[in-house]
Amino acid sequence: MTAGSRRHARMVLAGLLTTGAGQAHAGDWLIQPRFSLTEIYTDNAQLEEVNPRSDLITTLSPGVSLVGTGARVRLNTQYTAQKQIFKNNDELSQLTHLLQSNGNVELVRDQVFVTAFASMFPTVQNNLGQISNRNRNARLNANRTDVVSYGFSPEFRHQLGNWVSLRANTNWSDVSTGDNQAGGGQNMDWRFSADSGKRFARTNWGSTFSRRENDGGDFGNQSTFQQWTNRASYRLNRFVRLNSTLGYEFNEFQGDRGGNGNLRGGLNWSMGATLNLTPRTSITGSFGDRAFGSTKSFDFSHRWRRLVINGRYNEDLRTSAEVLREQQIFTTVDAFGNPVVDPLGNGDPSLPIDQLGLTNDVFISRVFVATIGYQRKQDQFNFRVTRRSQESTLNSRQESLMSVGGSWSRALSNRLSTGLNADQQTRQNDGVGQGTDFLFLSPFVNYVIGPHVSSRLSYSYMDSVSGDGSEDFTENAVQGTLSFAF
Repeated sequence: MTAGSRRHARMVLAGLLTTGAGQAHAGDWLIQPRFSLTEIYTDNAQLEEVNPRSDLITTLSPGVSLVGTGARVRLNTQYTAQKQIFKNNDELSQLTHLLQSNGNVELVRDQVFVTAFASMFPTVQNNLGQISNRNRNARLNANRTDVVSYGFSPEFRHQLGNWVSLRANTNWSDVSTGDNQAGGGQNMDWRFSADSGKRFARTNWGSTFSRRENDGGDFGNQSTFQQWTNRASYRLNRFVRLNSTLGYEFNEFQGDRGGNGNLRGGLNWSMGATLNLTPRTSITGSFGDRAFGSTKSFDFSHRWRRLVINGRYNEDLRTSAEVLREQQIFTTVDAFGNPVVDPLGNGDPSLPIDQLGLTNDVFISRVFVATIGYQRKQDQFNFRVTRRSQESTLNSRQESLMSVGGSWSRALSNRLSTGLNADQQTRQNDGVGQGTDFLFLSPFVNYVIGPHVSSRLSYSYMDSVSGDGSEDFTENAVQGTLSFAF
C-alpha cells in the first residue's frame, strides 16, 4: 500500500467514526447531496507572467452535507470532490478532496463525551511562493500540498455540587502534509482543570495543567509544552471584572542552541480585565509574561440585531501540525449564527490561504482576526481583517501575512441576486527580505432556476506581485455554474 493509499484509508476510518455515531440516535438530521457543473474560461491557465496560455476548464463537483443533532449526538460533515479537466493542458487536470467532519457523542449524561474530527484540504506550502485561492489554478510545481488530518478527543466532566467543576480530556491527532513535506506529525494533548462553581458569584478561581506533545513526523523533531496555570478573577460591579493568572511552564523543543535541544521554563503571569459595557458588548484584555517573552491578549464582541463585530488577538508557542488540525475550510454558520446548509453554493470554494508556510520549527504565533457581519433587508455584508506572524525559535526569522477581504450580496428578487467577493494579501519573510502581494476580485450574479437548481455567472481577476518577480502573474476568468441539490 502506498503512502497516499494509507492516508486515504485513515481518512475513511475517521469518517466512519464521525458519521457512524449519528446512526445510533434519532433526532433532527439533514442529508443534502449536491452536484455542480462548472465551465471556466481563463486567459492564464498556469498563472505565468510570460506567454500565458488560455484554456477551457470543466469542473465536476459532487458533494454531500450531513448535519444533525440527536439525543446525545451532534454531527456536521461537509465533503466535496472536485475534478478539474483542462482542455488544452491535460497535465494540469486533477482531483481534489475537500472534507471537514466534526462529531460529538455524549456517552454518559453530563459526564463522558467523545469528539472525533477529520479534514482534507490543500494548503500553502511556502509563504513566499505562488498562491491562489481557487482550486482550478495550479502549475506543475504548484506551491501547495494536500493536508490530511484526523483525531479524537475523549472528555470527562464532573460537578462537585455548586462548589467545583472538574474536567479532564485528551486529544490525539495525526496530521499529514504529503511525502517529504514539513508541518506534519502526531499530536497528543492532555488537559486537567478545576474551576469554581456557581457558589462563587463575585470571586472566580481555577487551576489547569496542560501538556502538548508533537513528534514532528518523518523529520524527527519533537516538542513538548507543559503549563500549570492558576486563575483568579473578581467582579467589581456589573460592568467590570478583574482577571489574573499565575503559573509555571516547562517547554522542550529543538531551539536556538545549535540543534542540541532547548529547555524554556519559568514563571508566567498575566493581569487584565473584562468590561461588559452593555448586555451585547464585551471587551477582555490582558498583558503578562511567558517563557518566550512578554505577551498580550485581546477579545472583543458586539452584537446588534443587524450588525455583529468580533475581534481577537493572542500569542502562543505553536507547531504547524497544531495549526493545520484546527483549520476549518467550510463555513457552516454565518456571522449571525445561522446555519449554512450549502457551503458550496457557487461550486467553486475559496481555498484556505490565510495560513503561513509549513515549517518543522516551533514558532511564536501572533494572530489578530477581526470580522464584521451586517444584514439588512436584501443586503448582506461580511468583512474580515487577519494578521498572522510566526517567529521561528530556531533562527528568529519571522513570516507574516496581512489579509483584508470580504463579500457583499444583494437580493434583487426572490430568485435573482448579485454581489462581490474580494481578497487582498501581503506576505513578508524577514529572513530573506522579500514579500508577495496578492489581489482577488470577483463580481457575480446568482439565479435560482427551481427548488433544487441554481446557477451562477461570475468574473474573477487575480493579480500577484512577488519580491523577486518569479511568481508574478495576472489572470482573468469567466465562470458559469449549474448547482443541483437532491
